[in-house]
Amino acid sequence: MQTKHVAVAAGFLVVCVAFAVWASTTRSNRSASHEDARGSAAPRQHDADAGAPGESASAPNSSAASTRESQASADPARPPAPAMLANPDGYSIDARPNAIVGHVSKNALEGAARGAYPKIELVHASGRRVAAPVAMTGFFGAGALEDGAWTVRCTTSEFWPEERAVVVGAAAPRAEVELALAPLPRLELTLRTMAGKPSARGVPLPIEPWLVHAARLVATREPPGEVLRGELLGAFPVRQLLPRSKDDIAGGMRTTTIDGPLALPLAPGAWVSFVVEERVVLSKPVDRATSVVAFEIGEPELARALGTLEVRVTDVEHGAPMRGARLTFPGAPEHGGRRYGLPTGVEFAGTALLAHVLAGPLLVLVEAEGREQQLVAVDVRPGERAVVEARLGPETRVRGRIVDEAGKGLAVELELAPLEELESEWSRESVRRFRSDGEGLFQLGGLSAAAWVLRSADDRATFAPLVLDTRSEKGAVQGAIDSLALQAARGVPVTVVRPIRANEGETAGTLRLVDERGLAARERRGRDFLPTTVLRVLPGRYRVQWEDGAGEPRERELVVGAEPVRVELD
Repeated sequence: MQTKHVAVAAGFLVVCVAFAVWASTTRSNRSASHEDARGSAAPRQHDADAGAPGESASAPNSSAASTRESQASADPARPPAPAMLANPDGYSIDARPNAIVGHVSKNALEGAARGAYPKIELVHASGRRVAAPVAMTGFFGAGALEDGAWTVRCTTSEFWPEERAVVVGAAAPRAEVELALAPLPRLELTLRTMAGKPSARGVPLPIEPWLVHAARLVATREPPGEVLRGELLGAFPVRQLLPRSKDDIAGGMRTTTIDGPLALPLAPGAWVSFVVEERVVLSKPVDRATSVVAFEIGEPELARALGTLEVRVTDVEHGAPMRGARLTFPGAPEHGGRRYGLPTGVEFAGTALLAHVLAGPLLVLVEAEGREQQLVAVDVRPGERAVVEARLGPETRVRGRIVDEAGKGLAVELELAPLEELESEWSRESVRRFRSDGEGLFQLGGLSAAAWVLRSADDRATFAPLVLDTRSEKGAVQGAIDSLALQAARGVPVTVVRPIRANEGETAGTLRLVDERGLAARERRGRDFLPTTVLRVLPGRYRVQWEDGAGEPRERELVVGAEPVRVELD
């Protein structure tokens, strides 16, 4: 038994000795591998940091592994692995010779949360541009650059742009740049206007439409003049600043103040302007010594861009002021038909006075319950009062029914347009569009005493244009045109192909199919008029009239029978 225990102990001792020998051999091999790796990596670190101040140019002898890596790097099919330079905060940047590395001051990084993050661009003398990424701590760099002169440009929305000139090459494989950005001026904007009708206690005053839609802050290289001109450095709408504005009312005046960063790209000697549409209200020069751009804008300054509109409404019978009148603004041709700087609707009695109306031509639609509508054109001039006189008579109605060949009522899109040709923009807004119901019944009120043309605007059903005269022969109160009976048919397709003009913009022109009486049976305008357009009309003689956006007319005669017709305009 004792002999057996001795044998087990001896066997265990042999195993332990064998394990110790194996572990010692493994540690020796690993140590040798680490020494080889350090020897092969040392030359690459030396190459990457060559020329750096205070660093040694010596390096250990390369091993066989480093020789193989050098040969691989020399192979043009395999670009060298990028050398990385670690900054104290743990980020790494490309530092291969030739390298431009640097740091942006901390103050320039404070706006990162607001989207004002620095952008670094390296520009070679040849014009080649290289973007240098900026780390969260402000370090930036780019390596493997061409020899020669480079310009380091740093831009961000809340600081003046900075530039540095450097040269890299064999004699200077790395250039270091430190950028301390100077903050842009702050904006102090004070707007004093007439208070108008006071709001109820605790209810904030509404913001004026022109301030929301048409006011901008603009930076230019040169003085902008009375109407904005010159090279534009940047712009942003004032409405972006309104959430942090403050309002105060005292002595019949409303004071709106805005205080905050001036987030505009600037250059020394630039100008900052408060602009409404394209008209300059106030402007000031800025340079690096400017800490605040202060605008004090009151009614005299606003008169450089805005005017006043006065509308007087009376009834035809007695010339008395009309109560319950209403103004709407279909559009302004100068502003692409948009209602910039205008309220959505104004109700008044007798006279309406609107201040701060954008300068330029304007359409005003005047209406009242039970009265005709009038569309009036007016030209508003800066600093002046434009007066509109509207006399409203009793309204005229048009009522009827439209059916198919079997006498069944049809739901059809209809248009009622003035018989007399008006200027293009006024004519477009004068057209009344409406629709018959499922039984074919339709009714339209609020018409002025005038001659009108009723026509189809529907590709599914058409009829010959009908002239309706709502004027009274005896000058008495107009009545209604009732019980109109119209029969519509499918119509014959007429395909009109027009040439495509470069830079047509939003307005492609006007297309009409005019019958033998000179009445427009079908009409398309602007975007509704495609390069290839199909219109349906009844058989007969027609003229195709096309006027492009530049006002160039085209005309072609055609006869429409039972078969489809194709017309090409050249």
